[in-house]
Amino acid sequence: ILPGFAGVHATQPFDPAFVDTLDDFAVVRFTEWAPVNDSTDFVGNRATTTWANRILPTHSTQATEQGVAYEYIAALSNLAEIDPWLSIPHRADDDYITQLATLMRDSLDSDRKVYIEYSNEVWNLFDFPFNIQYEWSSQMGIDLGLAASSTPRVAGQRYFAKRSAEIFQIFETVWGSESDRLVNVLAGFTAQ
Repeated sequence: ILPGFAGVHATQPFDPAFVDTLDDFAVVRFTEWAPVNDSTDFVGNRATTTWANRILPTHSTQATEQGVAYEYIAALSNLAEIDPWLSIPHRADDDYITQLATLMRDSLDSDRKVYIEYSNEVWNLFDFPFNIQYEWSSQMGIDLGLAASSTPRVAGQRYFAKRSAEIFQIFETVWGSESDRLVNVLAGFTAQ
């Protein structure tokens, strides 16, 4: 707890000076808070990322490999009047996505939009830690028969498109009549 905030940290978890740094922004991408890039779950680990294993706001610290609780992302977004851009972990199952969509729908102020992106730099086969997402999506694309094993990049791009569409649909189903507040993001790399 920041010195001077012992009496108010439960209702005011953010340093006002930090919140003030966000004044000039309309959208903040919370990729590193999720976390997406620092995953220790390499492609060989086929286990899914589940909602039950996520970091909770009651955890003693938010400085973990699991990132920051989504409740804090929603709270900061409301407080700073910014729209959150969420990067969905590459191994998140449908329940995880449904629960996240529900939490954001129920937690964000009604004038907030939410940007949704499947993972981060799924196209990046060159740089760690991004190549974890690339290897995962390529293998999933091959496993699903979206492209031959001789073309892993194509398989990965097709899986990225498929999974992105599934995630967008889950959010739209959960948000229902408020789906106009969702912004779907498909990322790519111009050299490809």
